[in-house]
Amino acid sequence: MAAGSSGAPPGVRFTPLLGVGGGQPLSYLLELAGFAFLLDCGWSDAYDVAQLAPVLAVLPRVDAVLLSHSDPQHLGALPYLVGRAGLAAPVYATSPVHKMGQMAMYDQYLSRQAQSEFDTFNLDDVDAAFARVTPLRYQQNLALSGKGVGITLTPFAAGHLLGGAVWRIRWGGEDFVYAVDYNHRKERHLNGTALESAFQRPALLISDALNALQSAPEKSTKEKDLLEAVMTTLRGDGSVLLPIDTAGRLLELVLLLEKHWSEHRLTYPLVLLSAMAYSTLEFAKSQLEWMNEALTRQLGHARDNPFSTRFLKLCSSREELSHLPHGPKLVLATLPSLEAGFSRNLFADWAEDPRNAVVFVTAAEEGTLGARVQALASGTQQPGQPPPTVTMLRAHRVPLEGQELEEHLAAQAAAAEATAAAQAAETAAAAAQQAVAAAEAAAAADGGLLSPRASRAVPRVNSVAIGHLRSGRGSGGAPGEVVAADGQPVEEQREAAATAACLVEGFEVPKGAAAPLFPFEDEWEHAAWDEYGASLDYSDFEMEAKGFKAMETELAAEAEAEDAGGAPPDVPTKVVSAPINVTVRARVLRFDFEGRSDGRSMRTMLAHVAPRQLILMHGAPEATAALAAHLQRELAGLLATVHTPAEGQAVELPAEPAYTLALCNELMAGVRLHQIGDYRLAWVEGVSQLPQLLPGAGSEAGYGGVFIGDVRLSQLKQALAAAGIASEFHAGSLYCAGHVVVRRRQPAGGGGDGEEGGGLLVEGALSEEYYRIREVVYAQYHIC
Repeated sequence: MAAGSSGAPPGVRFTPLLGVGGGQPLSYLLELAGFAFLLDCGWSDAYDVAQLAPVLAVLPRVDAVLLSHSDPQHLGALPYLVGRAGLAAPVYATSPVHKMGQMAMYDQYLSRQAQSEFDTFNLDDVDAAFARVTPLRYQQNLALSGKGVGITLTPFAAGHLLGGAVWRIRWGGEDFVYAVDYNHRKERHLNGTALESAFQRPALLISDALNALQSAPEKSTKEKDLLEAVMTTLRGDGSVLLPIDTAGRLLELVLLLEKHWSEHRLTYPLVLLSAMAYSTLEFAKSQLEWMNEALTRQLGHARDNPFSTRFLKLCSSREELSHLPHGPKLVLATLPSLEAGFSRNLFADWAEDPRNAVVFVTAAEEGTLGARVQALASGTQQPGQPPPTVTMLRAHRVPLEGQELEEHLAAQAAAAEATAAAQAAETAAAAAQQAVAAAEAAAAADGGLLSPRASRAVPRVNSVAIGHLRSGRGSGGAPGEVVAADGQPVEEQREAAATAACLVEGFEVPKGAAAPLFPFEDEWEHAAWDEYGASLDYSDFEMEAKGFKAMETELAAEAEAEDAGGAPPDVPTKVVSAPINVTVRARVLRFDFEGRSDGRSMRTMLAHVAPRQLILMHGAPEATAALAAHLQRELAGLLATVHTPAEGQAVELPAEPAYTLALCNELMAGVRLHQIGDYRLAWVEGVSQLPQLLPGAGSEAGYGGVFIGDVRLSQLKQALAAAGIASEFHAGSLYCAGHVVVRRRQPAGGGGDGEEGGGLLVEGALSEEYYRIREVVYAQYHIC
């Protein structure tokens, strides 16, 4: 038996660029051995370039970008960084984050461009940004090369949004985990996060504390409350505005509302109003493999795609919405912040009608119109008090007319002429440079004699005049220039013969010809030949390896973006805006459909993962402090430090030495290995010179006393049923056969949520049933 250090890698450096507080966009820098990861690149709804100053300062050092979710809070700055700031690093994300993120940024641009002269980025920047994305599947290992050799990236399910990822960065034998905005609950379209089941004792966990002080309502309760509020408004002859994101939580609401409309056979129009409505639903239909098993089974059994909606009507403009029947309707409109998009205009039109309702299902970003309106939902209005008033800027585009149109067209024509002139100059310069290069190459090949075969400047004439041609090198002409005879002696016969070999009998150069059709007639001399003729270069005929269906979908999305206003309009327009005061007489309601874990679940999962180092970000100061204090108590002796840095404050984490233990073949031959996930474990007793890595337990355990794994009571109930033992839940415990109780042991420190932490206790009178139940419990563990 030999033990030794593997050579501890250099330290780890983490710097929060954005997203220290709750509700802010996320962007962090993680450096491992000189390789810099940009963890998300979110942007706030204002799209203020000054906010990106910390990101732009480190951009030249960034070697790779990891995207966790598809909303602007996590990737909103990507089009600007790639299209305007020169980000050239590769970008990694899951396939749904890639596609849905692109839809979200299309909608962000189109919504703002329709109401302002938005030029921070454009559709070309969005396309260029997402063209750099390398899509990965869940649990797909990607080994980096070059500067990142030795680093492996793996995404795991995060929940919250379709394709949301918890990233594992494996380097130097250690795991570094980035997990923000995760959700442990199984929803209508998503499974819960893999954070708890996939990770144990990582070297570093970077997580958030956004909901650390929140308690989530039961799923059935919040869905019932939302539907009751919607139906009360519709039956009262009012309409409901539900501001929603483009391609995130929208999918959960679509399934919920579509099912409710179907079960109750409702006739009220159910509308999705978004510039990217059609493309978003089309992409969702093709991403079922990323959703929960129930949707996949529904497609397999009933041949019915859950996103092939029967009641939801898709509209990409206000004109399409106006064609629907008048009267009460429910409209899901983008954007959720009310800063731009159809939701902003509908709010201005509907908010003054007391029959209507504005329903928010996600928290709006601080400082936006949506946040100001949401504040009204929590306020209490006294009887007789006038309704609140919100001041906002209403803007829309109108066609240019008269002198404005003439000036615009004149400026457009001048710009086109300048562009054409610049392109012509570039083309001429390139042609001249190519001619010079060809001449130099030919001169070198012919020992200094310019070959007319390689020069486009050599006129092709009838070979009768060959005898009257000569090289002008001896008469002051330019080297290699062929001139007409002037009475002087002809050049050597060798040169004349070479010239004659290049000319074709009877050929005259057409008037106005720019260049010969076949300038290099000797190309065939260098081609590979076989018995069938010259070989073809198949790369000239190959198409990009891409599925036709995916190409059609992407082209349709780009066409939809252009039709919605991305392409330059035929008629020039301008933005007209004016401040207005909106008296909010409509009901303002707020429901929690954000799809994030609550405080209790976060404490349980993070304690179960038990990282050796923890960095908490993206939360209110009191929430971050409370979660940090709880974990330090719960993981005393296991968790070295909880870091809560301020924005721009770097955290240096010294890498702990990694040890390798080598066992001789004779010892390994007698070891019994147990398969545990991706690992094989065995019990080996011996003495080594390694330092103590974990605090001692106070007593030495013998062989057979180690239970590996974690068992949920719900899983145990299924195992008991398979063994023919009846059981039922009561007060958080599992009552078996009426006499034996199985419950979760409370963890040390009184964490006390009853679900995780201390293993299982089997209590009851000793009997045959007791031992049968205990055997079933033991069978759920791997015992060494």
